[in-house]
Amino acid sequence: MTSIMVVSDIHYLAPEYYQGSQLFLRALANSDGKLTQHSEVLIQALKREVLAKKPDALLITGDLSLNGEKLSHIRLASHLREIRDAGIPVWIIPGNHDINSTCPRRYEAEKWLTVDTVSPTEFRQIYQGMMMQPSGCFDANLTYSVRVSEKVRVLMLDTCCYRQPGMIAGVYTAGHHAWIQRALDESRREHAVVLTASHHGLIPHTQFAYEHFVIQNRTGLLESLAENGIRLHVSGHLHAQHIAHEGTLTDAATGGFCITPHRYAWIEVSGDDRITYTACALSEAYLPDGFQRASEAWFMDVARRKNLESISALPLDAAQKQSMAEFSARFNLAFFTGSYQTCDPRWAQETAYALWQQYPAGIFGRYFTQVIHEYTGENLRFQT
Repeated sequence: MTSIMVVSDIHYLAPEYYQGSQLFLRALANSDGKLTQHSEVLIQALKREVLAKKPDALLITGDLSLNGEKLSHIRLASHLREIRDAGIPVWIIPGNHDINSTCPRRYEAEKWLTVDTVSPTEFRQIYQGMMMQPSGCFDANLTYSVRVSEKVRVLMLDTCCYRQPGMIAGVYTAGHHAWIQRALDESRREHAVVLTASHHGLIPHTQFAYEHFVIQNRTGLLESLAENGIRLHVSGHLHAQHIAHEGTLTDAATGGFCITPHRYAWIEVSGDDRITYTACALSEAYLPDGFQRASEAWFMDVARRKNLESISALPLDAAQKQSMAEFSARFNLAFFTGSYQTCDPRWAQETAYALWQQYPAGIFGRYFTQVIHEYTGENLRFQT
C-alpha cells in the first residue's frame, strides 16, 4: 500500500509581514475567508499531522505563499524541511500566487510596502530537495516526475504562466505535451500506477468558477492522460473541496488548507492498483482549543459581511437582507468544505434563496443560482 498526503493553497505569510497590523486584519476580513493571520499555527499543526500519519510522501499543489513574498517562501521551506528531515519526502509545485507575483506585500500598522518576490529559478533554489530536476526542461517550467514508491509515480505539472505575471488561469503548452508523452512512456515501461497533479484544475468543477480556474487548452492533456489510463488528477486553486469527472478521469480539487476546516487529502494506492482519495480535516488535537470552531465562524462571518454589503442598496427590509446574508454564509460553508450536494431540495426551498433569485445580476446572485443547480456527487471521497 502506498499512501500520499496532498495539501493545497497554504497561502503562508511570514509572521514578520503582518503581526500587529490592523490594516492586514481588515484586508483579510474583506477577502475570501483565508486564515492567514494564523499561518504559523496552521503550519505547525500540519507538521504534527504529517509526522503522526507518516505518508510515503507529502505533495503540495501550489499557492504555498500568500502572494509570492520571498521571505514567506524561505520561512515555509524551513518548516517543510523539518518534515523531509524526519524521513517523509515533500514534493511541491508552484501556484499562480507563488512566482513573479505582482503584489507581494509587508503590512505595517496602517500601511503596506512592496517586498521581494521570486523568479522560477529562485523558487527552485529555496525549495531545494523538494522538486526533481526534469529531463528535457522547457522554458522556465518547473514540471517534473517523482517516484513515490516502487509502484507509484506522480507527474507534478507546473501549469503557471510566467510570461504573463498576474495570470490566474493555467496553461498547457507544446512543451508540456512532449514532456508528458515521454514521462508516460517511461512509466508504462516501469508498470507504474501514475497519478498527475497540478495547481489548476484539469476538469471544470463549476461553471461559475470556470475561466480562471482550469488549465487552458486542456483538451490535449485530457486526451493524453485518458489514452494512457490515468484515473486520478489532483489539483487545488479553487479552495473548495470538490470532485469532478470527465470520461474515465477524475479531478479531485483538495480544499484550500488556508480556510476552514483546513483540508488535506489522503490517497492510498493498493496492491491491486485501486486508488482511494479521501478528504480530511486537520485534526483538532494539533490545534489550540476551539480553533476549528473559530475558523468556521471567521469564514462564515466574512461571507455574511460581504454579501450584506453587496445587497445594501436593494429595495428590501433589514430582516430580508439579513436572511439572505445568513443563507449565503451557510451555503458558502457547505460548498467550500465539500459537504454540499446539489439536488438537495432544502436549499432551493428556502425563502432567502428565492430572494437571491430575484436579484441574480450581482456576483453572489449568479453564484447561488448557477451552483445550486449544477450536479455534483460525493466530494469527500473517491475510489477507482
